[in-house]
Amino acid sequence: YITTLIDNHRISLFHGGPSLVTMLLQTEKFKECISLKNIVGGGEVWRKDLLLRLEEELPDCHVTNVYGPTEATIHVTSWKSDNL
Repeated sequence: YITTLIDNHRISLFHGGPSLVTMLLQTEKFKECISLKNIVGGGEVWRKDLLLRLEEELPDCHVTNVYGPTEATIHVTSWKSDNL
């Protein structure tokens, strides 16, 4: 369902953690989400194998890791993956 929304509405920014992105990568439709240019997420570790798979499936998409207190939905720091 999420991948259909991303594809149909040409969504370019997605906010979701590594576990959700891992589940999306397991769908056939995710690689068709070429409008997706930025994934922002945190709350857990972005494993290198996940980042490499994302780069393989959607080479024009960037990942930004964000960090903030778990009690709030604010982000204090961020890190953008480039050229793994």
